Amino acid sequence: MSLSDSIKKLPLINSDSKKIRIAGYILYAWLGLSVLGAILPTPDGSSPADESKTAEEWFAESQFLFNQADAKLDDESPEKYNDAFEAISKAVELDPKNITYLMEKASILSDMEKYDEAIEICDKIMEINPKYYPALTKKAWYLSGAGKYEEAVAADDMAIEINPNSIQAWADKTNYLYELGRFAESDSADAEYMRLFNLQDATVSLNEDDLKAIKKWYSIGIPSHIIAEDIGGRHTEKVDAAIERMIAQGELKRQW
Repeated sequence: MSLSDSIKKLPLINSDSKKIRIAGYILYAWLGLSVLGAILPTPDGSSPADESKTAEEWFAESQFLFNQADAKLDDESPEKYNDAFEAISKAVELDPKNITYLMEKASILSDMEKYDEAIEICDKIMEINPKYYPALTKKAWYLSGAGKYEEAVAADDMAIEINPNSIQAWADKTNYLYELGRFAESDSADAEYMRLFNLQDATVSLNEDDLKAIKKWYSIGIPSHIIAEDIGGRHTEKVDAAIERMIAQGELKRQW
């Protein structure tokens, strides 16, 4: 019943002051019930205020709750992540194709040692975006957590097929092959990981303008030592490393 309906049903009392007093009581009670309705949990245990939260707010809350749980170093039980999982599940429910939310949910499931469910989410992400190779490196990680190293290697191979320069995929593949006792293959994967890592490390001091200049001048046949001088006396080794990285990523064609 609304407040106006309640007032209309007031008993007829001769004293206007009594009418006002009774109306005040009804108003007070109606406001009190309204406040309680906003804060008391619904039958499913949620608060009415929860219903108004956006997916972004649930995602932020899940990260906060996850960090809180992760900080409890004396508690090693997977159940400590339950609240974070509930929050991220709400975010996914509101935005089911958001890859960031799905990746977070899979990560929390992994910390809860629910590897099969985490792997299923990675498969779902690849259905949404077949080129999103980080979901495959994560899938490999979760497979390794379940002791499925052969399948983990296969998942990383799929990631490498999409992005041959994925440092994470090569690094993890090195470890999984080692666990399988395939040491020669592990050494080969490690060599590729180190090559990519060194290329990345060698270009750290080159800014975006330097890289654009290298790409421009090398594409028309200018030698790397000349390019190095042209962009401010950079070390030729760094320019060479940047060129090799661009060639590996298909941004440049080898000139000689």
